[in-house]
Amino acid sequence: MARKTYGSDLTDKQWKLIEPHIPPEKDFGRPRTTDMREVTNALLYMLRTGCQWDMLPEGFPPKSTVNGYFNAWKRDGTLDEILRVLREYEESAEAWIKLAFINLMIHRLQPG
Repeated sequence: MARKTYGSDLTDKQWKLIEPHIPPEKDFGRPRTTDMREVTNALLYMLRTGCQWDMLPEGFPPKSTVNGYFNAWKRDGTLDEILRVLREYEESAEAWIKLAFINLMIHRLQPG
């Protein structure tokens, strides 16, 4: 069964812009089984709603997986690159306000 859709979910056009900026699967270890679009949607949901990790709705990847990617992408700059691409794509004032809020939430979720 498909998960519920949210206003924070990426459109197909947004995903096509962002997908090339997602780090590729590593050449070693277990193959990646997690849908990177769903990880990105989960992060955008959390950043938009301000929910806690434990409150991530059912249907998204596990919170530990989403948190792991959040930390890795924050550390390596992927999250900043995703937001940069979205900022360039979005033109409306409402979209800019949403993205500014998401940027603020990223720094709030950052440990330390």
